Amino acid sequence: MLAKQVRDDPGIEIHASTVRRLLPKLGVYLNRARPTLCIKDPTKTAKMKAIIRALNKASEQTPVFYVDEVDIDFNPRIGNSWAKKGKQATIPTPGKN
Repeated sequence: MLAKQVRDDPGIEIHASTVRRLLPKLGVYLNRARPTLCIKDPTKTAKMKAIIRALNKASEQTPVFYVDEVDIDFNPRIGNSWAKKGKQATIPTPGKN
């Protein structure tokens, strides 16, 4: 798509394989994208306040334990994507298995 855009705008003929070879020289690499959860928890603020209150009251006699739950859908097939070196593309998932 980038080769087509370059060809259309300034009128320079460039092949897709040439773009693929040049992108790493510009610091852009083909990496596996990271799945992320796109569902927002409407009760997050209240939960975090309860955790902070419990941590403030914690002692050796009354330790605090809590569990973070997340549901990520691994059903969608996520392929590789181009990203700058040191960055990882994120793909939102529906969060329903």
